[in-house]
Amino acid sequence: LDLKKYEEESLNLEIENVALRRRLMKEYPFIGESEVIKKIKKQLEELAKTDENVLIIGQTGTGKEIIANRLYQMSNRVNQRFLPINCSAIPETLLDSELFGHVKGAFTGAAAYHRGAFERAKGGILFLDEVNSLNEIAQAKLLRTIENKEIQVVGGDVKQVDIRLIFSSNEDLEDLVAKNNFRADLFYRMDRHVIYLPPLVERGNDISVL
Repeated sequence: LDLKKYEEESLNLEIENVALRRRLMKEYPFIGESEVIKKIKKQLEELAKTDENVLIIGQTGTGKEIIANRLYQMSNRVNQRFLPINCSAIPETLLDSELFGHVKGAFTGAAAYHRGAFERAKGGILFLDEVNSLNEIAQAKLLRTIENKEIQVVGGDVKQVDIRLIFSSNEDLEDLVAKNNFRADLFYRMDRHVIYLPPLVERGNDISVL
């Protein structure tokens, strides 16, 4: 009886999983038939088999969040949360708190404990959009998080986080490193699995498909 119950629960979870993937793919369709898009789709299939962090580079409006969503849909974390954060939209004074959280009384106005993005996305995937806009302090903290799988809550303790990271940049990070506008050690941590998303002008026959 226990085995039968377990089999039924497993089947129901599998059905829910398939239904969730289909719904997400309808909401975030990845459209394109050009050779470069076919290459990216194949790249996503390979990356979905791993749990490695990924960097997506492309101009604003090319569909970096759609790529991140598709990778999430294909990954083994699809039943967990996908949390997109636009780094460029967060004021520098709130960046630490928004990403890593803060405890009550950590600073003026901190009336209660606040869970940062890393805690809210725990177990799932955190998409850090426009990571190139992060200041030097935030870059240093992000490097520590990538290396040690832990975050420093503002005014509080260090916490372990099980999370997969997807980064995106609308600028060439290698150029920013050369200009001393981005940490080289952080870039090399992010540069292991890179998806280059070209602008539509380089994707010719995708225009009519879109």
